[in-house]
Amino acid sequence: MRRILLCRTPIQLGLGVLLVLGLSGCAENSVEPLLHGPGYSSEFEALRSSSNSDFLIEVLEDDEITEAEVVEARSRFVECVAGSGRLEAASLADGGFEYTGIALDEGDYRTIIDACNQQTSADTITMLAMRIRNNPENIDSNALIAFCLVKKGVVDPAYGGDQYVADMERYFALPEGQRVDALTFPQFIDKERGPAAHNACIEMSADEILGLAD
Repeated sequence: MRRILLCRTPIQLGLGVLLVLGLSGCAENSVEPLLHGPGYSSEFEALRSSSNSDFLIEVLEDDEITEAEVVEARSRFVECVAGSGRLEAASLADGGFEYTGIALDEGDYRTIIDACNQQTSADTITMLAMRIRNNPENIDSNALIAFCLVKKGVVDPAYGGDQYVADMERYFALPEGQRVDALTFPQFIDKERGPAAHNACIEMSADEILGLAD
C-alpha cells in the first residue's frame, strides 16, 4: 500500500519547500507586531482566467473555498481514480490519499493520478484550502518565519524576510558537502537555540506565529 501526500499543512514549509518559496517569492522586511498579506483574491482571479476546469472556476467564483467544495473535489478525484480500473484512492484527513491497486506495481499510477487531478482540480483546491486555513491573509512566508525567529530571540530584532531569503540563498549556494544542517542557515545571535527555534517556526501556522506578538 502506498501513501502520497498532496501538500503540507503548516505555512507551506518544510525545508524542501522553503527553497522554492524563498527564491521565487517576494520577501517582506517587516517585523512589526502585525503583519499583513494581500489575501487570495488576485491569485483566485489568475486561476479563474487560466484554468480549463469549469469546476475549479465555479469553486473560486466567490473568492472562497468551503469545506463542502473540498469534500466534493476530493470525492470526484476518488471516483476518477477508481474509474481507471487499476488504482483505488482513499482520502486521508491530512490532505493526502492512500493508494492501492495494480498500477502501483506496474508503475503507471502517477499517470492516473495526474490525469484525475487535471480533471477534478482536487490537488489545487485542497492545497488552496489548506493554505487559507493556515495563513488566512496570505502573509509572505519569509516574513512570518523571520518574525517568529525574532520573537523567539534567536536573531537580531531587525531581522526580516529579506535577510531570511538572503541567508537561505547563501546557504543553498554552498557546495552540497558544506551544507552541514539546513536548519542553521539564518544568522542566529543565539546559535545554540537557533536551529530548534527555526525548526519550530517552519512548522507553525501563520496564526500561531502572529500569536507570538501577544
